[in-house]
Amino acid sequence: MTLSCLILGGGILYLFVTLCLTALVLRFPRNPVQDKPDWGEVTETVIPTTNGGSLEAWRVAPEGPTLGIVVLAHG
Repeated sequence: MTLSCLILGGGILYLFVTLCLTALVLRFPRNPVQDKPDWGEVTETVIPTTNGGSLEAWRVAPEGPTLGIVVLAHG
């Protein structure tokens, strides 16, 4: 009985601390980077979706000749 109460209490304490730390981290706004990159010109495009959302795409055009294209997708 005592061991199960300790395990249950530890689980509840862990859940409480995790939720408090998550709320603390998400409370502070992020500051976007304002510096212009030195590796090319960045253009941003917003593509509307059929369900009312949007996709954001960024294109980096280098100043000199290129050797290929890199496509990076994340979700």
